[in-house]
Amino acid sequence: MASGSDTQRRSSVLAILGPIDRIGAVEVYRITAPLTHLHNQNRYQCHWMPVTGVKELLERKDSSVFHHDIVILHKVLTDNEESGKKLIESLRTFGARVIYETDDDYSGIYRPADTTKPGTWNGYIRNVDAVTVSTSYLGKLAHKASGKPVHVCPNSINVDWYAGVSRKARDIYPDNLTFMVCGTQTHGGDWRVLETVIPHIVNDHPNVTFLAGGFCPEYLDDLVEYLPGVQYTEYPSMLRQADVLLCPLDPDDRFNWSKSNVKALEGWAAERQGPNGPIGCAVIATRGKSYNGTVQNRNNGLLVNHTPEAWERAIRQLIEDSDLRIKLAKKGLKDVRKKYDSAKNWVYWDRAYRSILSEGG
Repeated sequence: MASGSDTQRRSSVLAILGPIDRIGAVEVYRITAPLTHLHNQNRYQCHWMPVTGVKELLERKDSSVFHHDIVILHKVLTDNEESGKKLIESLRTFGARVIYETDDDYSGIYRPADTTKPGTWNGYIRNVDAVTVSTSYLGKLAHKASGKPVHVCPNSINVDWYAGVSRKARDIYPDNLTFMVCGTQTHGGDWRVLETVIPHIVNDHPNVTFLAGGFCPEYLDDLVEYLPGVQYTEYPSMLRQADVLLCPLDPDDRFNWSKSNVKALEGWAAERQGPNGPIGCAVIATRGKSYNGTVQNRNNGLLVNHTPEAWERAIRQLIEDSDLRIKLAKKGLKDVRKKYDSAKNWVYWDRAYRSILSEGG
């Protein structure tokens, strides 16, 4: 089978995306961005399509698009384990190595299947040839569940594009200092640490506004201004509204142990003009597996214990010390460009795919 370095024929990759109505951040970070870089670097011929299209083609016995060296199954395509197994068997008949790809824990161990819709990874992970994941801890879970080779490809940001969209965005709150939480309903318990903090802060600092982007748990309804979810092409414009991005993760929730650092990267990449040059968001994050090592305390962000008292101290510190806030925002932008840019980090996927093709995993 041809490798990515074959000068006569580039290996071909097809990614099958889950049942989604639009491309979101996860699909970009894990599929479309790295595959686009690999394609543009002439490493592979890369394609992707939704699972609904795959099902239709298989039902018509049309195999024209399935002749690839690698086929990637992203997240969970169906909650029917037998259907997952049959899909993999069908794809293998065309000679492909099949990869299961995820940046979340879909084992169902720490979160029931109904909160990680549409189900668990059980119909896939034991039947594929290899697994790609975003973090080392998630990799350990995936290897234990599958017994297959696991490759860690850390999440990265297409910083030039992301920062360019952010720079063009209008500042909706030019007269206020803004603090934002942003994410999906999987963070429903993580943000509760702020429930008693926000009223204390706003009472003392009327010019401070708290925002919730994409999702707002009921307990924050009356405490924040809500910014509805947007398509990924507009997502940097949403984060541009935050002077400080808050990244609380409950360390006692084992589901969170597999979470990546991507929220901090997104905040840092949301570029805007600062007093002395470009900056991103300043970031405050919970100490733990996701952010330790990425967020360096008082260097490019603040790391705090997951208690209301610690979060309140950190927020007040960045309200009262504008020099520190700007320093963290400036260093964060510099770090995301240097260490976490997908224009450089596509090499993780290249190494993984070459290994899978040459050694069968």
